Amino acid sequence: STPGGGAGEMGLMTPVRGGGRASFTAQNRGVRKGGGAVWVARFVSVLPKRSGEPASLVALVTEITERKQNVGRVDYQKRLLEALTESVLDGIMIVSPHGRVIQSNQRFLEIWNFPPEVIAARSDEAALQWASEQTADPAGFLARGQAVYAEPDQLVREELLSKDGRVS
Repeated sequence: STPGGGAGEMGLMTPVRGGGRASFTAQNRGVRKGGGAVWVARFVSVLPKRSGEPASLVALVTEITERKQNVGRVDYQKRLLEALTESVLDGIMIVSPHGRVIQSNQRFLEIWNFPPEVIAARSDEAALQWASEQTADPAGFLARGQAVYAEPDQLVREELLSKDGRVS
């Protein structure tokens, strides 16, 4: 069976029927005849008369069960990755092939003492620039970073000397 709209969906219908809203989307969970869960996405839109008043509604209903399951798996894997990165003593930063910081653990942020704007930017370029300025050899640090990006499959573990003499 297809899940029916609940009170929340009916609340979305009122402004659509009254002409105050052109469309709405909703997701519903229901139960199949065999007992399994089914998810559907609904897109409902008004077809107006020439006067602008609503004439009828058009609905597009798409089963999204597999998509919902995949999103659940990805969310679980993300939480697992976050838990793993936080459980180690090393500082970890994971960067996408497009230069976006995907994940970094708290230890990494503590080691480099990043200002909030660098963290918020989620940019590897901003992070590398800030980090290089904290090292005893900024140019060497940046060159090593470029070498790592040239071979993205390699695992890198290094100790670095900071300007203040700390070894990280």
